[in-house]
Amino acid sequence: MKMSEVTKISTLTPQVSSRQKIRVLSIDGGGIRGIIPATLLAHLEQKLQDKSGDATVRLSDHFDFIAGTSTGGILASVYLAPDKDNPVKSRYSAKDALDLYLKKGSQIFRTSFLDNLKSYFGLLRYKFRARGINEALKETFGENHFIHQFVKPCLITAYNITKEQSQFFTRCSARNNARKNFRIWEVARATSAAPSFFRPARLLSEYGECHTMIDGGVIANNPSLCAYTEVIKSDFSHLRGWNSGDRITADDIIMVSLGTGIKTQPTNCEKLERKGLLGWLKTVTKVRMMGSTDTVQHQVEQIFKSSLRSAGKIFRIDPGIFDADRRMDNASENNINLLHKAGERNADRFDAMLEEIADNLLAERKVAVTSESKFSKAS
Repeated sequence: MKMSEVTKISTLTPQVSSRQKIRVLSIDGGGIRGIIPATLLAHLEQKLQDKSGDATVRLSDHFDFIAGTSTGGILASVYLAPDKDNPVKSRYSAKDALDLYLKKGSQIFRTSFLDNLKSYFGLLRYKFRARGINEALKETFGENHFIHQFVKPCLITAYNITKEQSQFFTRCSARNNARKNFRIWEVARATSAAPSFFRPARLLSEYGECHTMIDGGVIANNPSLCAYTEVIKSDFSHLRGWNSGDRITADDIIMVSLGTGIKTQPTNCEKLERKGLLGWLKTVTKVRMMGSTDTVQHQVEQIFKSSLRSAGKIFRIDPGIFDADRRMDNASENNINLLHKAGERNADRFDAMLEEIADNLLAERKVAVTSESKFSKAS
């Protein structure tokens, strides 16, 4: 397998700046394949802990903004959920997020042969009952915690059927408007409500308005461009060197973008030519998601390449699936194990990049801490 089939990377040489870089994490959608980026991020967090000498470090300590779609939205929510005893600190580690998938993946995609027959394997009604995913999310996030409590700024995608428009959940809007503040577990449910898999999610805002939403993958399976758009209009005056109203460009950003696994075998075109409407349904869905993901990544990379000072960085990892089933809903014990093994193989394959990412994140963290220390002494 050629490396170009597995990863796309764009790294640009930074220049000295008085401003702290804004560190952004973006995670694609992909159902149970979220195990793969979850594994990679557990390895990244371990590197951050080892390099900093602090075993309590969380991913959110080294990212200033986290975005996610569908399964990536669930992961983002786990990384951002506050600790009940220390609300500015993440409750869960990256390993905890991985364990959620390994231990509760089969609960989320719970079905029976009888259910499959009744739904005609998802063609006549939703393939999976909502009870399994609802219970898993409530157990993880609790029932009364809202996204305004997230420990860092964020963007999580969904599509609002009620309003017939894209829905972007952000901490900023949730803090400023009760109509845009929703319970964490319901946001995680909405971003992952994949059509045909689960019934649409119904959310009740803090203001009391009811909305019906579906999976964010229908609008942005790769949320990195949405994340970039949100970041450049946000206020990061809490970071070193930034003031309210300062203009943000790609030069000011370090972005880490993760996929959920790419297919390494070509599609059988002869079989596709013989397929009818039903046969094309799944293929069209895959083409739409992968085509959208690649297009967005190309656009984001071009933004960074065309930046004036070439001071920003974007790291993109498109991991391989290897022996695992690429279907987003195959949460059998065997496939969960294969996806975890694929994650570990990708962690080895991209170890050098994970090292570079960790070094870049830590460098910005150290500069920020040094600056804060000097400011405290001066004041």
